[in-house]
Amino acid sequence: MAGAGLSGGLGQLIDSFKSVGHAETADSWVNPAVPTQGLTPTQVEQVIVGENLNELSQRTGYRGTS
Repeated sequence: MAGAGLSGGLGQLIDSFKSVGHAETADSWVNPAVPTQGLTPTQVEQVIVGENLNELSQRTGYRGTS
């Protein structure tokens, strides 16, 4: 399911992170009782790949690190 990205919806995106070993982190994004955890860029690239990553960058205005 990796790569489901933006077209798959939030539920599938969360499931994609869970399937590559980031279940605790993904759960922290949707459970208000758990402090929100972050991921490294490499961890995000495990799930959101190729054009989905480019589209997400454009939609959020992210330009990377200098």
